[in-house]
Amino acid sequence: MAYTRYTRNNYSYSTASRRKFFSDKPRKKSGCRMRSGWTSRKTGERVDDNYITGWNKSMTRGFITFIASPRKERETASPHNEHWVVTVQFSTGKKTFTGFYNLNTKRLTIPDLQMVANPNAPNGGYFGTNRKRK
Repeated sequence: MAYTRYTRNNYSYSTASRRKFFSDKPRKKSGCRMRSGWTSRKTGERVDDNYITGWNKSMTRGFITFIASPRKERETASPHNEHWVVTVQFSTGKKTFTGFYNLNTKRLTIPDLQMVANPNAPNGGYFGTNRKRK
């Protein structure tokens, strides 16, 4: 039997519909996705490179979003890494950082922020702090 619950504004809903809004599953705190192809703002031409977008919600940094795309000069000292440009939107404004995309693990590391973006995580991607293994 479904009981009706009343709130201050006399809106009622049953316990069955309440379960949809208040599920036991915790909310996501970050997400990351790899996409392919975009239109260049400078030339207006179609570019078929990959780019990564993501977001993170934390107590210390607030809500952060980012877009990362490869640089023209991608080569680094390591043959497994590429240089990427990362534009991060903080609550105070935008900042640009250099990131390193690992071709083997397919992860983007931003050393200045000590954060990592993994679009291949099983839960819809991860963008958060870079935890070092012990």
